[in-house]
Amino acid sequence: MYKSLKKSVNEVTVPEVTVLTVEMCATTEAAKLMCAATIAAPTTAQACTVKLLVDTGAGVSILPENVFSEYFGSSKLSEPKVQLVTYFREKLNVLGCFKADVTYYEKSVPTDFYIVKTGTSILGMDLVNALQLQIKGGQLIHETATVCATLHIH
Repeated sequence: MYKSLKKSVNEVTVPEVTVLTVEMCATTEAAKLMCAATIAAPTTAQACTVKLLVDTGAGVSILPENVFSEYFGSSKLSEPKVQLVTYFREKLNVLGCFKADVTYYEKSVPTDFYIVKTGTSILGMDLVNALQLQIKGGQLIHETATVCATLHIH
């Protein structure tokens, strides 16, 4: 058997509300955590250092076609294993995958870079985890607690 409980309801008068909009607190400067990593094609002697945007929202690492063509144009692309989508769930046109070795602060790991038509070179969570990197206080830190990169506001 359930017992009914009575609760009293009080009327509250709310004063006029001030709504803050995004425009009131937005900044025109973008904060970006960048790092420079050496990318090498394991089947050739081709290697280069590329500036990458550290993107914790990206599951994979990405290179735009112009960067791939400039440094690794003779390397073959393989079929992508997954369909990539943007933050807004729009399909991303992937030209193919490029197998590479990435070296960052003396640690080297193999990865697949997804090659896209245009955009920014991205170090995704696949490499953040494989390279055992951490982001702490706007800095990219290697497992040895070496500060590798600092958040820059442009």
